[in-house]
Amino acid sequence: PLTDAREIRERLGAVRELAETAEPDSGGRLETLTAALRRCHGAKNAGDAERYLARVFHGTATPAELVLALGSISAFAGAVAEMAERAKARGDESYENANETDDLGLSSLCQSRLLRRLLFEACDPHVAATCASLLSAVDAEAARAGRATPATALKPDDTRFPTLEGTRKAVADAVRDLNDLLPELRDALVRGAENTTFSGAGKQKTLSAKLGGATKGAVSLVPARLGYVTVALVEHLIELPESLEGVPHDWVRVSTNKSKKVVRYHPPAVLERAAALERARERHAGACEAAWRRFLSVECAGRFLELRGAVRAAAGLDALCSFAALARQEGYCCPTFLDADETDERGESSDDAFLDIREGRHPILDATLIGGDSVVPNSVRLGSARAFGKRLESFPSGTKSFPVLDLSDSPRSAPNEEENPRALVVTGPNMGGKSCFVRQTALLVLMAQCGSFTPARAMTLTPFEGVHTRMGAADNLAMGSSTFLEEMSECASILRAVTHEKRSLVVLDELGRGTSTHDGVAVAHATLEHLVGGTCGGSRPDGGEENASSSSSSSRGTLTLFVTHYPSVAREVVAKRPRECAAAFTSYAEKRRTRSTTASGPEAEDETDLRAEKNADEALAAADEIDFLYALTPGVAHRSFGLNVARMAGVPPGVLRSAAAKARELETGMS
Repeated sequence: PLTDAREIRERLGAVRELAETAEPDSGGRLETLTAALRRCHGAKNAGDAERYLARVFHGTATPAELVLALGSISAFAGAVAEMAERAKARGDESYENANETDDLGLSSLCQSRLLRRLLFEACDPHVAATCASLLSAVDAEAARAGRATPATALKPDDTRFPTLEGTRKAVADAVRDLNDLLPELRDALVRGAENTTFSGAGKQKTLSAKLGGATKGAVSLVPARLGYVTVALVEHLIELPESLEGVPHDWVRVSTNKSKKVVRYHPPAVLERAAALERARERHAGACEAAWRRFLSVECAGRFLELRGAVRAAAGLDALCSFAALARQEGYCCPTFLDADETDERGESSDDAFLDIREGRHPILDATLIGGDSVVPNSVRLGSARAFGKRLESFPSGTKSFPVLDLSDSPRSAPNEEENPRALVVTGPNMGGKSCFVRQTALLVLMAQCGSFTPARAMTLTPFEGVHTRMGAADNLAMGSSTFLEEMSECASILRAVTHEKRSLVVLDELGRGTSTHDGVAVAHATLEHLVGGTCGGSRPDGGEENASSSSSSSRGTLTLFVTHYPSVAREVVAKRPRECAAAFTSYAEKRRTRSTTASGPEAEDETDLRAEKNADEALAAADEIDFLYALTPGVAHRSFGLNVARMAGVPPGVLRSAAAKARELETGMS
C-alpha cells in the first residue's frame, strides 16, 4: 500500500487504463498483455524468475534456473516490443506527454506514465541484450532439459573461459592416449595366441610348430579391432571371447558374461592411463565449477539490478492487470483520494483524517456467496472534511446508503456537515456482522491504497500511514503470555504507534473480554476515550489535571472502529463526546414464540398463576430468536442475544432454559 495520494492516483489511473485497453479479445492496444505475462512468467516451465535471480546473486543458481530466468525476461521483452510494433503498424495515434520511451514506440501503447515506465523497464533493449549475451555462454537446450550441470553448462569459449580450454585439452589428450593404446593391446593378444601352449599325451608341444591350423584358429578369435566397453559404470574394459587363450597374465579379469560367453579385462596400461584421464576430468570439473561460480558472481550478478528491475516491472504489470480485471466487475468504484498536505482556508496544513465509504461490501463475501445471496452494503463516514471540502465530489443522488453517522440531533456548538465523528462504536447481537463490517472497512482502505478499485458505490479518503487491528484471541504459552496479556500488549502497541503517525485507522474488536466484566468495561472505556482525544480519567493520582494536549493533537488524525458488547461504554462515551464519537449497531428482527397456559380451576388463581407466569417467562426468554439484517443502524443495541447463538450451536434445551432464567435474574438485579 502507498501513503502518498499522488502516487496512489497514478496507480489508479494505470488500473483504469488497463481495464479499458487490456481486456483480452477486446481490440484494445494492450489486449495481449495479460496473455504475454501468463506465457512468459506464469507458465509451469517459466519458474519464479525473481527467486532464481536472487539465487544467481548469491551464486547458488543451477544452469536450469539461470536459463529459465533469462528466458522469461527475454521472452516478455520481445512480447512488449511486438505489441509496440503492432500498434505502430496499425497507425495508432501516440499519446501526449511522451518521454524517452518514444524510441520503443510505447507512446502509442498507453497514456499512463506508470504503465510506460513499467513497460520500458520490462523491454529495455539493454536488458534484452544482456539476456542474449548471458544465454550465449550457456548450453540452453541442455539446461532446459535438465541435463546441464555446473561442470557442463558453459559452452567452449577461448575468450571468456581460457582456463577451461586448457583443462578440456588435457582431457582430450588423455582420451587420445587411451585410444592409441588399443592397437598395442591387440598385438599383445595376437602374440599370446600364437605362443599359447597346451599339454597333451604327457608333454607340451608348441602350436606354431606342430599345430599350424589350430594357431590360425586361435588368432582368429582375437577381434579385428579392439574397443572399450562400459559395464555397470566401469569404464575402459576390454571384452574378449571366453574361449580365447593366450591373454596376458597381468591383465585383470573384471567380470564374465556367461550368456554372451565373454570375459572383460583391465590391462595394467589401460588402468594407468584411465587414472590419468580421471585426474584430468576432475581438474576440468573443478575448473568448470569455478568458472560457473565466477560467471554467476561477475557477469550475471553484475547485471542483477537491471535484470531484477525487469522482473519487478513485469510483476508490477501483472498486479495492475489483476486490479484491472477486478475493476471491470460490476459494483466496483474508483476511490477518490484527498491530498494529505492540502491546506485549509487559513492556509495551514491539516492533520485531519477522513474516510467516507458509501454502500461498501466485503470483497471476499461478495465473491464467494452462492445461492443468490448478496452482501448487505453498509456506509461509514468518519473524520473531518473541513480542510478537504473543496475537493469532495458529490456522490450520486438517490443513494440508498443508511445515514449511519448522522449526528444532526446531537448537541453541537456549530453544526457543520463537514464535521464527522472520529470514532464509531459498533454494538449488536452475536453473529450480527460487527466484525465483518470493521474488517470490511479496513480491507477497503488497504485495497484503495494499493491502487485497486473497491466494492462500493463511492469511496473518498485521505491516505493513512497505518491500519492497526486487534481482533480475535490467542495466547503465547512459549513466552508465558496469557490470552489477556496478548490482548493488552497488542492494544498498547497500537496506542503507541498512533502517536507517531499523522493519520491512522484503528480497529479494536471486543477489547477487554478476557477479564472480569468491571475490569473489561474500564479498559474498553479508557482506551476508547483516549483514542477520541480524551484524558482517560481527567486527573492524576496527585490531584493535578492530566495534560490532554498531546493526546488531542494526535487523535485528530486517528479514526477508530470500536466493536464492543458493553453497551454502557458506547452510551457513556457518546454522551460525553458526541462530536467525536458515534454509536451504531447491526440491525436485527426479534421473533418470540409464546406458550399459552391454563389454570386447573378457580382455586389456582393466586400462587399457581404466578408460578405458571414465571415459568412461561423463562420459556419465553429461552425461546427468543432473531433474524440478522446486517444493516448498520444508529444507536446502541440493548442486548447481545448470546443465547440465540447458543441455540444455533446446538446447546441442550435444558441448559438454554437455565441460562435464560439466570440472564433474566441478572438483568433484574442490575435494573
